[in-house]
Amino acid sequence: MAAEAYAALRKTAFWIPFVIATVFALSPKGVPLPFSVTDVALHLFAFVYLSAALGVAYFDANGARWIAFWMLAYGAAIEIIQSFLPSRSAEMKDLLVDVAGIAIGVIVWRYVLVPLERRAQS
Repeated sequence: MAAEAYAALRKTAFWIPFVIATVFALSPKGVPLPFSVTDVALHLFAFVYLSAALGVAYFDANGARWIAFWMLAYGAAIEIIQSFLPSRSAEMKDLLVDVAGIAIGVIVWRYVLVPLERRAQS
């Protein structure tokens, strides 16, 4: 039972932030934050976290390519959808920052989180 609960927690730790990030990205005027942060920082943080969380939730140690693929598809989909929203715009810079975030997230997942998971299981 503990393993099932842990698996559900890992998936929840991916899906709730994923939904929040998607709502923020697709809301017509963005979402006002109580602090000042650049668009680049938001993209970078979101994609680092989501990439690492996707790995923890669904992939074994050999899943880096799939994590990168799915997160790149997500980032591209967001930019494409934003190009059709009147108050938003698609920017190549955002997609490039997403790629950097994906790379960092996959590295954190593979070289920090996977080893921690292995240690916890032994």
